[in-house]
Amino acid sequence: LMVEFADDAEMAMRAPQAERFFVAIGVSEEYRPFFESDEAALYDIQLEDDALVIDRVRKHYGVTITTDDFRVPFWRLLDRLEGPPR
Repeated sequence: LMVEFADDAEMAMRAPQAERFFVAIGVSEEYRPFFESDEAALYDIQLEDDALVIDRVRKHYGVTITTDDFRVPFWRLLDRLEGPPR
């Protein structure tokens, strides 16, 4: 049985940003996703209450996100919060 995953090139370039994000919103290592495809949105990977995540993002990044941001590809949200990888 072969399982195919979506591409993860964009997320691979943003692994440090994703790690910082998970630390900032308080997701322990045991609950972080093992694989994040370029198609994954925050709704696909986050485990907390939406309001709690929105509050923690605002406090850490100084950016107010909405539930619409939970539907965009996670790598695009990371770029919005920290800028694209260099």
